[in-house]
Amino acid sequence: MRQEVEFESGGWFGAYALIILIQPFSYRLAKQHILNMKFTFKIILYILFITSILVPGLSFSDVVFLKNGRQLTANKIWQQNGKVVCSIDGSTFFLDSEDVLKIKHTKNKTKKHNGNFSFDIWKSGMDIEEILFTAKRHDIPLHRNGLISANKKFNPNVSSKYAKTATRYYYKTKLLGRHATVNLYLTDLNKRLKMLSITWHNMKNKENSAGFEEEITEMLSAKYGKPKSNIPKIFERTKKWVPSPKMIIELKMFPSSYVLTYWDIAMVQLDKKEKRQKNKIRKQQYQLIDTSKF
Repeated sequence: MRQEVEFESGGWFGAYALIILIQPFSYRLAKQHILNMKFTFKIILYILFITSILVPGLSFSDVVFLKNGRQLTANKIWQQNGKVVCSIDGSTFFLDSEDVLKIKHTKNKTKKHNGNFSFDIWKSGMDIEEILFTAKRHDIPLHRNGLISANKKFNPNVSSKYAKTATRYYYKTKLLGRHATVNLYLTDLNKRLKMLSITWHNMKNKENSAGFEEEITEMLSAKYGKPKSNIPKIFERTKKWVPSPKMIIELKMFPSSYVLTYWDIAMVQLDKKEKRQKNKIRKQQYQLIDTSKF
């Protein structure tokens, strides 16, 4: 019995001694943990600061002041046909100019781009707000890439709700008497139109493809001059127009389809820059989380 008591006493004494020995180590560990937290907090602030600089188009907004004393904040506000147009997260609505006292535009560090190519109602450099507004105004059945729908009219559920994330949209139409798909490609961060392609399908059908290459080549050459190159390959042929250093137009002819693509070089370069910036932020974020694991 005495032996058991002595063992218990020794156990308590040992535990107490262990606490005394560990205490300095625990203090150092806690101090180091606090220093690590301070460093982590500084890194988070740095990432947030860098993000606000690199993604100016997502953090700016416009404000409209009404005569009744109210004010409204929107992603973008502009005037058109005697109306004030407000765009909020891809949805647009109108105000009477007579009800508006003034409009305050927040200065955006992203320069206004005039557009180096145009096709139909589209112009390169248009941002997502302009694209969605244009699609709604012309009742274009615009879809986020990857969504399949039988819509033949504009539907915000397959377009506007993806305004903050999607970088590619499409719609089906009829061009030059043939069924076609129009694709809009946007820059990664600021969501500006950088490239547009039109694909004509079912070109294996001789009736569908007869004279089409000559027809479209003649149309483009009349506007942009003769193609700079005519590159034959095994499964495709390519004609390229370079009207200026800022723009490229390319017609690719495959056995079953024809694809006409417009590139805005300035927007393509902007997209590359935005992707590098995005990857830099992503790298900083995962390093912040995972570095301590190694």
